[in-house]
Amino acid sequence: MTSLRPFDFDNPMKIDAIAKFVYGLFGAVFLIVGATVLMLHTGLLPEPVKNIVMGFARGDSLAVHLIQELGSILVFAGLITFWFIRHYEHSKAYHWAMTTPECIDVAAALRYE
Repeated sequence: MTSLRPFDFDNPMKIDAIAKFVYGLFGAVFLIVGATVLMLHTGLLPEPVKNIVMGFARGDSLAVHLIQELGSILVFAGLITFWFIRHYEHSKAYHWAMTTPECIDVAAALRYE
């Protein structure tokens, strides 16, 4: 009788490959979104993309600034994610690197409430 499970979860090589693919997908999304937001006032973005970002910010210059700060964090997250794919054995360091900026952001937000 054949198994209905699509993946062999007992084989760590397949799980590693799937995990690296998912990390790569998220890394690409982080880099694309972060770079798009950071290129907002450079004239390099097509007008429809610029309109999407400005619509998200509702035309507020402070919101644009905050979104650009988020974009820089997303670029960092994308780069560190691609580093992690090549250095998969450093899982703890990667996850701390991804958690630390969020902890700092939350601490700063709590300070101003």
